[in-house]
Amino acid sequence: MGASANADVVLREIEDELIVAGTNLLKLRFSSSCDEVIARLLRAEAILKRVGQVKGSPMLMKKALFPIMTALIKDKLLKHRDENVQVIVASCLNQATRITAPQQPYMDDQMRDMFGLFMVVLRGQLSRLTGDNYDRAVKILHFMGLGRTVLIMMDLDIDQMIVDMFQFFFDTISPNYPPVIFQYMEDVMTLVIEESDEVSLELLTPLLDSVRMDNKNVSPVSWELGKAVFEKCSTKLQPYLKEAVKKMNLEVSDYAEIVVSLCTTENMLEEKTASAPSEAEQAGPTSQVNDGEVVQLEMDIGVHQHRRGRKPNSLMRPEEGYEHIWRIGDENSSKVSRDSAEEPNTGKRGRSKVVKERGSKSFKKTTGLSTVEIGNKINSQNHESRDDVADEVIKIIIVNIKTSFFLIRCQL
Repeated sequence: MGASANADVVLREIEDELIVAGTNLLKLRFSSSCDEVIARLLRAEAILKRVGQVKGSPMLMKKALFPIMTALIKDKLLKHRDENVQVIVASCLNQATRITAPQQPYMDDQMRDMFGLFMVVLRGQLSRLTGDNYDRAVKILHFMGLGRTVLIMMDLDIDQMIVDMFQFFFDTISPNYPPVIFQYMEDVMTLVIEESDEVSLELLTPLLDSVRMDNKNVSPVSWELGKAVFEKCSTKLQPYLKEAVKKMNLEVSDYAEIVVSLCTTENMLEEKTASAPSEAEQAGPTSQVNDGEVVQLEMDIGVHQHRRGRKPNSLMRPEEGYEHIWRIGDENSSKVSRDSAEEPNTGKRGRSKVVKERGSKSFKKTTGLSTVEIGNKINSQNHESRDDVADEVIKIIIVNIKTSFFLIRCQL
């Protein structure tokens, strides 16, 4: 009984601290000093690390997260020019992604900006090998694989960013890095390849370049990383590897043994198949095309326009049920079931437009303002005016959230 009471007290302390930290971040202006911004971000980061996943958490925790989640995605933080600010914002967003998993914390455009910031931080900090910012970058890389957040990148159609990430991994990895960095990079690349509907030539190119024979001496760790990915994903990569060798007119002997092995095995199977008459030949010209030819035909006419088709976000598991962080306080935001995920009125990747509209209404119910009203109030102003208008909006949001806290706690 005592332990439970203590846990409730700690939870309420975290909720209160989240509101204060979020409010302080929202009050930052474009003219705020870097020292002030960093100090407030560090406080927010420390509190976010104490928060467990939102799924199954009390409604009050979701409400408490709202100010800080809103502040992190604003231009004054997300697109800040100071390197230290960028790293801490990315760290906070990484924590937000962990907390809201398996649901993505923001809308698609904001998620693209978030992953863009992640790439900036990884490029700038991993090479440092020591320090707080390096540790933050390592945690971002780790969670991209462990939390499978890299799969969100695939669903956002930012293919070039993923290709650039692969190239960055191979260009950056060196003997100076601890083994965990090698493992995290391998995990991320393996996950992307295995979860792709098809592997593009653009994605395969940096992987092939890494295992060229001449790279073995120039960059042995990069060589080993590429070889490890090829070995783990050999079954998935084999048909695309064969096509790449043909299109690029490559000499397989110039590459690692795993490449030679995959190409040789495929060729042996082809020769064996070619030596025997096909079922189509035996049955005559009226016979149906076999499955392999149908698949090849579909690839030729570009049926598979997206690597993952129109799959829902890979972190979402409808059978387990989930709620979006922004649909806090909505009595109608019941857990989404597998049946509801199949509503005919859907947008990109099968997400229901009805759910989006319901989320916007519940946002207004929680904060007192709709997302459209807030956007119109703030985005129509210049930087200085935005700060003044934002202050008014912040006051309304915080008053509504604090009022909700008071009313709900009075009922407990």
